[in-house]
Amino acid sequence: MSERRYGDSEVSEIFRDAAAEAQRQLLPPGGAQEGLTLAELQAIGKEAGLAPDAIARAAVARDVQGSARVRRLVGLPVGVSRTAELGRKLSDEEWDRLVVRLRETFNATGQTRVEGGLRTWWNGNLRVRLEPGAAGQRLTLSTVNGPAQSYLRGGLIALGLSAFFFVTSTVVMEANIPAIVSGAMGVGFVARALLGLTHWARLRGRQMEQIAADTTVSGPPAIEATTRASDSV
Repeated sequence: MSERRYGDSEVSEIFRDAAAEAQRQLLPPGGAQEGLTLAELQAIGKEAGLAPDAIARAAVARDVQGSARVRRLVGLPVGVSRTAELGRKLSDEEWDRLVVRLRETFNATGQTRVEGGLRTWWNGNLRVRLEPGAAGQRLTLSTVNGPAQSYLRGGLIALGLSAFFFVTSTVVMEANIPAIVSGAMGVGFVARALLGLTHWARLRGRQMEQIAADTTVSGPPAIEATTRASDSV
C-alpha cells in the first residue's frame, strides 16, 4: 500500500495549522484576552521558528490595511489612500531613498517640496506626504483617477440628457435623435471609466500598502520586488 501523499493546498493548510497550534501553546495564560505587544509577539514567533522581522512586517501590514481609504463615485473606486504612523522620524537619507522608491514604483519622476516639518512628493494626482504625527511622523499616500472620474461624470450627465430628450420627444412627438445620441455618448463615457478602474484601484492599494508597511518597519528598503506601474493621475 503506497504512502499517503499531500497536494500543494493540503501542504499549506497542514503547515499553517501546525504553526498556529505551536503558537497557541506558547501563549502566556490570559495573553490572548489581555493582548500582546509587538515584542511579545516576536518572542513567541521566535520560539515557533518565525523571524522577528517577519512578525513585525505582518503586524504593520495589518495596521496599514486598517488605514486604507477608498473614494467612490456611484459605487466605483476612483481614489485610494493609505496612512501609516511611523512611530519615529525618517532621516534625510531615508526620505531620499523613499523618493527613489516612489519614482521606481510609479514610474514617475514627480516633484518634491519641503515646508517646515512637512515633506511632499507628487506626480499629478498622486501625492505622498510625510508630516508630524501622534508619535514620530505620519506617512500618507493618496491618488485619484482623474480621467475615470471625468468620464463617469460626463457619462452620467449625458445619460441624464438622454432621458430628458426621450421624455420631451415623447410628449411633443418630436424625433428621438438627441436622446439616442446623448444615450450613446453616456454609455461610451461610462464604459471608458469602467475599463480597468477596479484593477487600477487594487494595484494602487497594493503598492501603497507595501511602501507604507516597509517604511514603518525599517525605512524604505532597496528596490526589490515592488509592483511597478505608471501613474499619470
